[in-house]
Amino acid sequence: MRGVVFVQHHGIPGFRYSMIEEVANVALFTPLGMLGVLALGAPRWWIVVLAGTAMSASVELAQGAFLPARVASGTDVAANGAGALLGATAAAVIAARTRRRGRIRS
Repeated sequence: MRGVVFVQHHGIPGFRYSMIEEVANVALFTPLGMLGVLALGAPRWWIVVLAGTAMSASVELAQGAFLPARVASGTDVAANGAGALLGATAAAVIAARTRRRGRIRS
C-alpha cells in the first residue's frame, strides 16, 4: 500500500490499489490459458476460457460463502476470465505461427 501512495504522490494521482489487483488477476490466469491451449489444442480455446472463468467463479463463490473477511467479486471473475482468454489467444497465435514456419521450411 505504501508503494501505491508513493506513486500517487509522485506523478500518477489516479493510480489505485484496485488497478494492481486487476492486473494481477489477469496475469494469474494468463499462464493457465496458455497451458490449456497447448494441452487441448487451439480449436478448443473456448473450453479453456470457459474452464478458467468457471474456476475463478468457484473460488469467488467459496470466498463469499466460507470466508467472512473476504468479499466475492464479479470484477475478479471477469479479470481472471480475461487472463485465460489472453493466454489462450497468445498460445493459439504462437502455435499457428510455429506451424506456418515449419511448413515453409519443409
